[in-house]
Amino acid sequence: MAVESHSTTKTIWFVTSGLVVFFVCVGITLFIWTQKFEGKIPPRTWIGSVEVSGMDSETARQVIQIEIDDVLVRGIPVRVGQREALLSFNSFVADDFNETVEYSTVEAIQKSQVTNPWLLILHLWQEQHIPLTFTINEDRVKEIIYLLFPDTEVLAKDAAFSFTQ
Repeated sequence: MAVESHSTTKTIWFVTSGLVVFFVCVGITLFIWTQKFEGKIPPRTWIGSVEVSGMDSETARQVIQIEIDDVLVRGIPVRVGQREALLSFNSFVADDFNETVEYSTVEAIQKSQVTNPWLLILHLWQEQHIPLTFTINEDRVKEIIYLLFPDTEVLAKDAAFSFTQ
């Protein structure tokens, strides 16, 4: 009976020691892995439609700016009814537009930063999508859409209404 008790105690000690060593190794591995992302954007992070995982702030800003420039040059498709045309942003590229985009980019990058290295572990399982938002002149967009589709809608000019009873 004493031999079985000693064998059981030895087995429990080996299992417990093995688990402790395993968790220590996992902890050290995760700590080393989190150090790789120090000062960088966590894994599985997107800003707008651009994946910026593992990039530093400046590289992410440059990559996002390239994507924005591409959209500005290429334009976006606009569909009215069955017709489709390309809405070009060439006339929108003004200082205030660029400042708005730059501010939105910097703000989105700041939101993506994780200060606690242990929170990086959550990024292994959870994606982070940060929208990149900016505003443009709505009246200017309407004006260009009216130019793209002139026969779709007739605008009223100097309209007057009279109500009778």
